[in-house]
Amino acid sequence: MRTLLLSLTLLIGNVLSRLYMPNVHINYNTLQSIQTIDSHGKAQLSFKILQIPDMHYTGTPSHLCRNPPHDPCHESNMTSYIEQMLDNVAPDFVVFTGDQVEDIEVTHTADEVRHAIDSYTKHVIKRKIPWAMVFGNHDEGSSMSRLEMFDYISSLPYSYTKLGPEWIGGVGNYELHINSPDFMPVFRMYFLDTGFDGVISEAQNTYMRDLALWYRYQDLSAIMFYHIPIPEYNLYDGEVLKHGYQGEAVCNGPQSGLLDNLVKMGDVKATFVGHDHLNDYCVERHQIQLCYGGGAGYGQAYGSPTIARSARVIEWQRNSSKETLTTWKVADGDYTKSAYTLFERSFN
Repeated sequence: MRTLLLSLTLLIGNVLSRLYMPNVHINYNTLQSIQTIDSHGKAQLSFKILQIPDMHYTGTPSHLCRNPPHDPCHESNMTSYIEQMLDNVAPDFVVFTGDQVEDIEVTHTADEVRHAIDSYTKHVIKRKIPWAMVFGNHDEGSSMSRLEMFDYISSLPYSYTKLGPEWIGGVGNYELHINSPDFMPVFRMYFLDTGFDGVISEAQNTYMRDLALWYRYQDLSAIMFYHIPIPEYNLYDGEVLKHGYQGEAVCNGPQSGLLDNLVKMGDVKATFVGHDHLNDYCVERHQIQLCYGGGAGYGQAYGSPTIARSARVIEWQRNSSKETLTTWKVADGDYTKSAYTLFERSFN
């Protein structure tokens, strides 16, 4: 009965949104949170996300590494790392945050592009892990457009990647909802396409803001994934990092007003990007944590001989008394959990 009532509520909400908020296309794709017992013996909901950034797959396992941390080093090392990471972290959901595949030259066929996509998705599909992605600036091929790539990606097993509205800019602006066991929404994720140069359109900002406005009655926390960092990822002179490391200058997109928009939205507590492979820090701006994922790529992806390839875990938890959002880095060969609190609130 509860499921039927929820379905009717969502249907009515979709109709009303078309009438009163025509630019909002409600996307009711949902995932299930995990119910466990916390250290105090109370019921607890949780959801663990693994962010895998900047793989730059060519689909050729023997492709030699740029900036190798060891010798020999090939794209196959990335495959081994990702498989070990999936098994050690055991995520409930995986997000690929851009530059999944390397630029595909004109000499490559559409079949070769699909092979590169298959090379990075097969690991999560084999383990039946739900997953989604946003495009990076390298995810493009002259033999296969982004839209064609997107159609293929969204058709793959366990993919929760959605196109979203096509008139606001970018390919793939959407949201996903995490539900409780009784089918009520408890957490949300937004996905934003930053294109080839980090440009976020006014229409994209408006769309995300309208989504948050439509869901405001839920009073839920949310996070956002995109590829190219916004200018606010830059550190101030003398700023001391509380979490992570800066290994290169921030290569941000132009000022788009996204951070101001996130403040207006009110639900986003943290954002997660890739693009700069040697950065893995989080900084707080206007009570929103701006985090890097690191760089997971061997093979064609640039890296450092002295900085381990890495990815990021984000874990949401909620019980009757509080809600927390924590994160930690997983470097190749080091799966020690050293959690950092991004957000916390009490319900008492």
